[in-house]
Amino acid sequence: MKLSLLIAGFNRSLSHTWPGIKTNVIEPLREYGIEVEIHGAISRSKNLVQNIWSKENGVTEWDVPEPDYFSTLEYFEQEDIDVTIKAMSDLARTAGDPWPEVHDNYASLQNHLRFLYLIKKGYEKIPFDSNTVFFMRPDLYPVDRLDVDRYFKKDSTGAISERFLGIVTPHWQQWEGLNDRVAIISRPFGRIYLSRFDEIPHRVAEGFPIHSETYLKHSLRDVPVHPLLKEFFGRIRVGGERSRYDKQERDY
Repeated sequence: MKLSLLIAGFNRSLSHTWPGIKTNVIEPLREYGIEVEIHGAISRSKNLVQNIWSKENGVTEWDVPEPDYFSTLEYFEQEDIDVTIKAMSDLARTAGDPWPEVHDNYASLQNHLRFLYLIKKGYEKIPFDSNTVFFMRPDLYPVDRLDVDRYFKKDSTGAISERFLGIVTPHWQQWEGLNDRVAIISRPFGRIYLSRFDEIPHRVAEGFPIHSETYLKHSLRDVPVHPLLKEFFGRIRVGGERSRYDKQERDY
């Protein structure tokens, strides 16, 4: 069985999260007998990050540690992404601010649109012979070692397959939708999950803001979804700081 690990998103802190990704995600998958390829779609910026919601204030990371681990690795300058997605960003704003309580003048929405663009670009690199896509953001530290047998199984011949056809999402922090930080995705449903950037105009036409968790739930409305991923993935902010919100749920 072949699995593509897709790490896609903004490089806030990959030097801090990468050791945990190797130890708690890649190693247990390979020990189980799964062939793992790693693909990266990583954005970066040399501009100062000042985030009202996360309280981040600093310069993010630039290089990816151990790039030779990756079968494919593509970098995107954040400023270039903003130019590419400008029309979609303008459209998404017409549906309203998904996080009005933050008062950040659509900055959180822009970050989310950048993220959706990156996972779409990452999906374009996934080989056709991959049975499963394991998606995660680069700023996530896998607190728990992945219980592979919970999500995969072996038959009497030792052949490996998924236990759950569809998409496995976290059971924690769903925020009235589906948590979009991590997912185990059956290959036939990869496009629906990872290319939902292209479906934004339809959601806007229905009058709904592009909120991360509720938009994901809407996008997967016709897909078998299993919100039972038990392992916790905590966010690591600029400079290696742990998310204050995640620490309330798990001490890591």
